[in-house]
Amino acid sequence: MSALDELIEDDVARKRAFVALKKAIDRCFSVSDWREFAMEHDVPYIEGHGRLLRSLQFGDDDYGSSILQVLNYMGDHHEDALRILMRHDKLERKLKDDAPELYAAIHDDVAHIVVEDESLTASEVVRRALSDAKELIRSTGAISAVDRVHTALHGYLRDICDEESLSYPKDASAQQLYKVIRTNHPSFSAAGTHEEEIKRIGNSMAAALDAVNTLRNQASVAHPNADLLDEIDAKLAVNAARTLFNYVSGKISE
Repeated sequence: MSALDELIEDDVARKRAFVALKKAIDRCFSVSDWREFAMEHDVPYIEGHGRLLRSLQFGDDDYGSSILQVLNYMGDHHEDALRILMRHDKLERKLKDDAPELYAAIHDDVAHIVVEDESLTASEVVRRALSDAKELIRSTGAISAVDRVHTALHGYLRDICDEESLSYPKDASAQQLYKVIRTNHPSFSAAGTHEEEIKRIGNSMAAALDAVNTLRNQASVAHPNADLLDEIDAKLAVNAARTLFNYVSGKISE
């Protein structure tokens, strides 16, 4: 389940998200934007709402409450359209600046679906995530990048196992997948002149990956956590994932 799935299903988190989304829509959506969205994604409730478009046209005070009514309706009856609305180009910058936790949750959802693009390899997905992480660190802080990078890396390790037909548990963590690869992938089979030292570093990286997974679940914006990582610690987690990806991808491509 993605961060956005959990946010939508959590009643309190969903209400907070809708308030942030309402503010972004209030600032940049036009009547034309609403009508185009309603037609493209088959949400007749928008045109049929008694006040939404009228209050927007005339600048009435009830426009904000009308937006919330529409969002609540979509959350209950048109969840797919709601997800598309959250990723609307006009809202992206506002959410990134004013609601980084919601932006990160939406970004995580994109990370889950981007692998459906068959033009991207798993390693390209990770590289894109790492590139996005740089932007997130610059714009909203490293805390927003932890889940994005971890999700992409997890998918990359799973893809490597699948390509080599390596068996792994159905719900294997990133750490478990990494262990399967190190133990069974042919690129890791050759022993070097400093095998023991490299093995020790590899074990440390596995422990680091397990820690990143814990931080992703308990101290990042992937979930509605109250106690979030410090900025410097979040950067450490992102860089640990980056180092492991560079190591694995380097070994695989030798």
